[in-house]
Amino acid sequence: MSEFVPRSEVGRSEVGRSEVGGLRPVERRMRRLASQGLDAAEIGSRFKRSAEHVERVLELTRLPGRRNVGSDGLAEGRLRPLERRLLRWQAEGVAPEVLADQFRRSPDHIRRVLVLADDRRARTA
Repeated sequence: MSEFVPRSEVGRSEVGRSEVGGLRPVERRMRRLASQGLDAAEIGSRFKRSAEHVERVLELTRLPGRRNVGSDGLAEGRLRPLERRLLRWQAEGVAPEVLADQFRRSPDHIRRVLVLADDRRARTA
């Protein structure tokens, strides 16, 4: 059986994700155009925005602390409350079958959530 790969990671490569992975599509496009040498006024005219707006967007995309954000809207490595609880209870030795009853989900669903949470936690370590 092949290794489990989260749906959000299928077809993704690590190349280029660290720099712009957490930016919105319009921010990525503005940065790409700026890197091609277009000035803020030209970029603004393409997006029907002022040059000042484009300059603010470009400046904000360079701030430290911008995290890579996945398609689920969570910062990379950040766990959902459900994932944190399940991992904590798993560490305490509670079986997935018991957790499945508590959350009204199948044991397989609980196992999948635990695998995804482990994967997300491992990527930040």
